Order: sequence, then C-alpha cells, then structure tokens
Amino acid sequence: MTVNIEQNNLSLLNFMFRLDRTPDIEYRCQSVTLPSMSLGTAIAPTPFVVLPFPGEVEYDELTLQFLVGENMRDYLSIFDWMVALGRPDSLDQYRNWRSDCTVFILNSSMRANLTAKFTEAYPVNLSGITFDTTLSEIQYATATVTFRFTRWYVEKIEP
Repeated sequence: MTVNIEQNNLSLLNFMFRLDRTPDIEYRCQSVTLPSMSLGTAIAPTPFVVLPFPGEVEYDELTLQFLVGENMRDYLSIFDWMVALGRPDSLDQYRNWRSDCTVFILNSSMRANLTAKFTEAYPVNLSGITFDTTLSEIQYATATVTFRFTRWYVEKIEP
C-alpha cells in the first residue's frame, strides 16, 4: 500500500484571479472566498416510508476583495458591466452578460497548482469606495465584488 503524504500545507496567501471578460486587467486581489455548496434532498414518498434522495447542488456566491488601481480600470470594468446588466443603453451592452472566471491556487513555489473555475459568472454586488481627506497616512482603496455563477469546479494543473 502506498501512502501519499502532503509535503506542504495550503497557504491562504497564494492565489490569483482572472476574469475571462477582461483578460487585459489584473485584479490585485486581497482576499477571495471560495463558495460553500450544499446538496438538497428530494423526497420520494412510498406507502411505507419516505425515501430521501440527493437533490440539486446549490452554491453560495463568489466574493473577492481587490486593490483598486489609480485609474480605476479594474473597478470601472465591473461597474460598467453591472450598469449594462441592470440599465443597458442598447442590446449590444447586454449580449455578453456572463463570463467565466478562475481563481488560481498557487503552491509554495508560487506556481499555479489548482484552478477553481466558475462558469457563466456575473456580478451582483460591487462595494463603494470612500475617499477621506482626514486620513493621517496613505491608505489604498479596495473594493469588494460578489458574483453569481452557474457551476464551479476544481482542476489540478499538471506540471
């Protein structure tokens, strides 16, 4: 019998995020929460007993926090996408309303080891940004975005 022993623990610091819709924008993520999932139950009544069966999988939302660049290109790409979804000026804005996105989980050598892929994602919440002249030291703006999606799965990246 072969025993496979993990050599390193999973670091919560080593990850990257990519949104297929905007491949030229780097989202400098501060945190990401991989969503939880639950399996519903379908009930099949019989004359003698109620039989439970696995139901549908339900996912929580994908939430990430990122540093906002000084030109706000990262923030505005999400902002404009949400405007196009909720108040489009034309049908062209609404055509590509979903996008796949990926969280790359890096190993201890800072190389992508696993990918968490989210299919047909779209933003449902984007935090505001507070500007404040009373701050005594420089603080950089962050924003939080929440996505809904159809499905997510994890893939191993072969070396």
